[in-house]
Amino acid sequence: MRRSSDTVTRVVGKPAWYSSLARVRASQDGQRVAYTGWNSTTWDTLRVATIGLTGGPETPWVSAFAEGGDVTWLADGSLLYQVREGAEILTLYHVRAPGRVERLGSIPWHAWAAEVSRDLRRAAVTIQDYRADAWLSSVRAP
Repeated sequence: MRRSSDTVTRVVGKPAWYSSLARVRASQDGQRVAYTGWNSTTWDTLRVATIGLTGGPETPWVSAFAEGGDVTWLADGSLLYQVREGAEILTLYHVRAPGRVERLGSIPWHAWAAEVSRDLRRAAVTIQDYRADAWLSSVRAP
């Protein structure tokens, strides 16, 4: 990761815990970066960590067994962690601080993606409805 301005460039190497990094998201104020990455030993655990762009070490927030996932900054500076726990299950977690994780719920219907508002009040979920010879998508409001 690299942050550049007129006077400062910070280069951060991949920490040893990771085999690879998957998603990188800058905070709204541009001071921190949240990222996900796979563990280097088994590639079955997805970690979310943050790092300050002005200095300091990596701070792990949460790790979970996963087949995929994503991280998003929320309006209050906490994180939304989306974990694909299987081919058909997407689980959403609100991570308020390192180690402070609240499970929001799971979407067990072939969920491709979930877009959640930064205040956690609204969500749009894309699901797959396979009917052997046709694909059906729909938009539903509560």
